[in-house]
Amino acid sequence: MKFSSNILRVSALVAAAVLLPASAMADSPAFKTGRYAFGPGANLDSFTCDSSDKEACKALFQMKNKLTKEEREHLGSPGERAYLGDFVITKEAGDDDLYSVKGGIFIGHAGDYTFKSKNADKAMCRLLEPNKLSCSVHDDDDNESTATLTFVKNNEVKLNVEISENSPKDPLFEELIRFVDDQIFRYETEKEYEHDMFISAKLSYLKVDADLNSKWKSLDKKVKDKILTEQRKWIAEKDKKCGPVTMKGSEKELTAMYKCQEDMTSKRLYDDLYSL
Repeated sequence: MKFSSNILRVSALVAAAVLLPASAMADSPAFKTGRYAFGPGANLDSFTCDSSDKEACKALFQMKNKLTKEEREHLGSPGERAYLGDFVITKEAGDDDLYSVKGGIFIGHAGDYTFKSKNADKAMCRLLEPNKLSCSVHDDDDNESTATLTFVKNNEVKLNVEISENSPKDPLFEELIRFVDDQIFRYETEKEYEHDMFISAKLSYLKVDADLNSKWKSLDKKVKDKILTEQRKWIAEKDKKCGPVTMKGSEKELTAMYKCQEDMTSKRLYDDLYSL
């Protein structure tokens, strides 16, 4: 998917593409495997109108008939959302004490903390106690840390992070760890996760669509007249491929439609209209 530079996103680390494998459903008696997030809505792809194009944001806020109260509140969040992201804990096969964690966390200006190893997009973990996992985490800058996940309640996990002695001195990484350390995450059902992804896809599409409309209005009349037939053909092709934004369906089906609409709209805006 291609994103606008005006959209504040949380990188690929927000586990929007992390699917729950079957082995993630095999629980230890002490805790649940599965997805954990800061809370409802905490793994949304995010942007704020405080730092985006004014005309596009104005158009978004005028779409009251297209936005629910929950969506308007998310869109109106001032400044950067400080804590976003989630991760999935999975029981690995062949070893009773071996687990893995995939996903990550975005901490405002401090950056991303992603669960991965040197050779894989997930961190491998050992069961230290019935309610505690210890995970070895490496990032692309060779920073090493140990992430301890403690299951404090049936549906909550506490994250503690300690930087490895072998890790290079990195003040930015140290600041990130200060924010990540001691955070609490809540178990999230797949239904809650799919709802978050639906809101993300809808708002992201509406934002880039508003950007495109703003750009269209700024074009010279002669230019618009010249490409009007082409524009109408593109709209028809987009709705045929993705489905119209007025379509009915489940949140999962509508999420796929909005993502497709956003992708095609972004390409039209940045590859075509901005070159005019």
